[in-house]
Amino acid sequence: MSTQNPVDLDYKGLSNTGTWLIGRLQTDRDKQRVLEGLLGAATGAEAFEKGGLEKVLAGLGQRQLLVHYVHAHSHLEIFTTRCVMSYFAGPLTREKIKRLTEQKAREHSTAFVQSNSHLASVADKTFTAHR
Repeated sequence: MSTQNPVDLDYKGLSNTGTWLIGRLQTDRDKQRVLEGLLGAATGAEAFEKGGLEKVLAGLGQRQLLVHYVHAHSHLEIFTTRCVMSYFAGPLTREKIKRLTEQKAREHSTAFVQSNSHLASVADKTFTAHR
């Protein structure tokens, strides 16, 4: 299960999930909600210290995830994803979308004409032969 809104999570379901990946949370409300869920889902031997867990959640940086895996010796780890080697420009403006689609349409029509240019010469020969 995944969500961008921690209020959507079913924390009873979390207790049946073996691996949790929790990213950086923006609001205190979201942090408290996830903290409640983690503390509620943890059982006996894996019980977490609330203060320590709160610090870990608050300290997560960009591209960092708090990982809880029930079969690991250390139940909580911080996992850092590698930097993406692509440039993500973000949301496209309407003008940019228009330019991109016009450019793509020109490319397709040029490719179509080039790939079917032999048909024009065949048609000319056929038309000339039937005169």
